[in-house]
Amino acid sequence: MISPFDKSPWRALSSKFRGAFQRLQQNRRVGDAVKPAAAIALGIAGIVGAAPAATGPLVLTNINQIWDVAGEAAQHPQRIQTDAVIYYFDAEWSVVFGECRGRATFIPISDCPTPLKPGQHIAIDGMVVPSRQHFLWDQTKIHVLAENALPRAVDVSDLSLQASNLNLRLISIPALIEHIESPSPHHIRMNVLS
Repeated sequence: MISPFDKSPWRALSSKFRGAFQRLQQNRRVGDAVKPAAAIALGIAGIVGAAPAATGPLVLTNINQIWDVAGEAAQHPQRIQTDAVIYYFDAEWSVVFGECRGRATFIPISDCPTPLKPGQHIAIDGMVVPSRQHFLWDQTKIHVLAENALPRAVDVSDLSLQASNLNLRLISIPALIEHIESPSPHHIRMNVLS
């Protein structure tokens, strides 16, 4: 006789439980079926109610996950393996913006000992302390996967129509520069009218 176990996900149960189910099928009397049914129910309850298998350490796969780590875990180094494209890198002001897994984001790597620059597609494999947004550079490797990887700038005709969707994005806009100043040798601040 073919058991329903042979055609279902339950076939992975031990032979003890499979045998109990087969005996249950063969017994026509209700009284005789109670003991095997109880054995199956207890066995399944033991499997379902068992403590989950221990999971390995947390591995972040997106820069944005740094800010999702909470509590005590945020105070300790967490493994991170991801890649990102650098849009803007400013070591002087400790600011790096880019894209990770399709999302524009702040990237806390401005103190990286590896010289980096805008347009690079990088792979990150190492340790980060989420609460401090700080990579442990002696335990982190950065590899440049590609140069000139900047995405095409989004053409914008009117900032007022899409302003919230453009945060941290590269844009191209026809505009009038109303005021420009240079607060430091490597920075320009301007007011743009569009």
